[in-house]
Amino acid sequence: MSYEPRSIRFYKLVRTGNWHTKVYHITYQEHFEAQIVLDKALKTLPQWLASAEAETDVSGKMAALIVHEGRDGVWSIFSWWVGDNMLQTRTFYSSTEQPEVLTPYAPDGSLACVWELAVINHERIAWTNHILKQAQPDYKALLADVLNADI
Repeated sequence: MSYEPRSIRFYKLVRTGNWHTKVYHITYQEHFEAQIVLDKALKTLPQWLASAEAETDVSGKMAALIVHEGRDGVWSIFSWWVGDNMLQTRTFYSSTEQPEVLTPYAPDGSLACVWELAVINHERIAWTNHILKQAQPDYKALLADVLNADI
């Protein structure tokens, strides 16, 4: 299999209660076509955030959601910052036959592909620069720092 760049685009910032979630989509096609999955993930986001808050020591109530339209289905990767410098992640899979069903994937450990890792790395660098390296966290700068690229 040869590598081909994919479109990575910041979709929007979603505020849910005190949480802020940066939402991205990725596609192997010319245009992102998995809007059904993205809409379902956004509808489910409040539940994921509530679960994250109940289970972990959240940092700043900042999260990211990546919806990746791949050749073998659509992957939704939900991540949030915990313990100041760690990223907790859950992955969900949607088949082309049932795009509205988000099935937890790899319950014993999450996964990410090279294109998703580009977003995760961008968010890592943004977190380091705007939160960890600052005397006072700059959440406004963090939220404005987004990735739009063909990688």
